[in-house]
Amino acid sequence: MKFESITRNGVVYEYDKEYSYESNKDHLSDHYYEFETYGDGMTQHSPRRLVYPVNAIDFFASFARFLLDNRSAWTELDRFDYNHNMVNRKDVEFFLKLKYDPDKRVYYNPSELKKSTAESKGYDKRWFEVPTWADGSMDAVFSFTCKSFYTFLERFRVFNQVRELIYEIDGSYRLVDSEKYFQMDHDTWRHLKDAISVIEYIYQSVWQSQAAESAFSCLSHNWIDHHKTEEQQAA
Repeated sequence: MKFESITRNGVVYEYDKEYSYESNKDHLSDHYYEFETYGDGMTQHSPRRLVYPVNAIDFFASFARFLLDNRSAWTELDRFDYNHNMVNRKDVEFFLKLKYDPDKRVYYNPSELKKSTAESKGYDKRWFEVPTWADGSMDAVFSFTCKSFYTFLERFRVFNQVRELIYEIDGSYRLVDSEKYFQMDHDTWRHLKDAISVIEYIYQSVWQSQAAESAFSCLSHNWIDHHKTEEQQAA
């Protein structure tokens, strides 16, 4: 799926569902690419390269405009790109309460969401010592939930989901240090958040449509076909 950049003349973006592994995760996503056309329509005249955060807003704004203008292209999207929640509320609740204790060693199990002071946990690979930076802050929760192999987009979505979940839990919106986490000023972060939200809404529409079709298929198999059979037998 290819579409033109809104602000970068001679640049075309490409969405590719095929997974491309890159050890350096500073790019937007393993599915997003760009190439130069040098004014020759949509014809590629340079090697395809990954899209990086410096062009994030333009990419997502261009992607959103293309999808809204070409709804038939929605069927080409992989619904798993955006539809899953990357952070669980129970995880956030646990890490908000998990704090470093200078007087004793405390261990935590991220899979079972449990903590313990038992020395034996130090020899169990499922358990980890609570780090000194664990203070129940949003920064700490984000550090616990954001994986080292995440791309920029995945880190961005985790950050915003953590922020929203904390608001649901304690009713407060935490300040965003966008320079620290994403090397951009607050206005740029807000615009990028809005641009990604458009894509998320589109993906949700795709998933809900597919879910509706699946649900109706089950209904057809379990009730409609059975009802028709009964009517035929009665006749």
